[in-house]
Amino acid sequence: MSKQEQYINYKSNLEHSDYHDLMNIHFNTEVFADVIDFIDLAFPKWRTHEGLGIFAPEFLKEIIESFQYSTDENETSKEKLEHLYSEITYSYIDKEYWNKDWTFKLINKKIELDHDEELYDLERDGNIPSVDYVAFIKILQEKYMEEYHPIIPYNFDEYEYPNEGDFI
Repeated sequence: MSKQEQYINYKSNLEHSDYHDLMNIHFNTEVFADVIDFIDLAFPKWRTHEGLGIFAPEFLKEIIESFQYSTDENETSKEKLEHLYSEITYSYIDKEYWNKDWTFKLINKKIELDHDEELYDLERDGNIPSVDYVAFIKILQEKYMEEYHPIIPYNFDEYEYPNEGDFI
């Protein structure tokens, strides 16, 4: 299977199961609203690929389910919210780092697919020094990041199936 076929296969197999579960089970709950409100305030870019991007549904589902199973009946509402907000903050930082690494890998794969012949010719012919080759790749990475980062792949305000174009 070619690299392009693997990539197309990857994109077509996005199941969005965490998003479906989240929106069908937790959408109208108080904890869902509290989590969304807090994340919107604390991490304004969380919905975009610069924040959590395609990992946002997984993140929200894990936070909400963890909160539901770990709440102590003796805690006050304020204590429960403090616990929830600190868990969100700690988990967000970890998930955002993981998403950035994943996004970088996908962008490099997209560059490789979109510019495969061009890059091969540059390497094969030796027409470009390695320093310039690295600079060329960095320019392409920045271009793709600039285009890709502001995209919001999932709508958490209402249940809406994501657009294919919202993913690398």
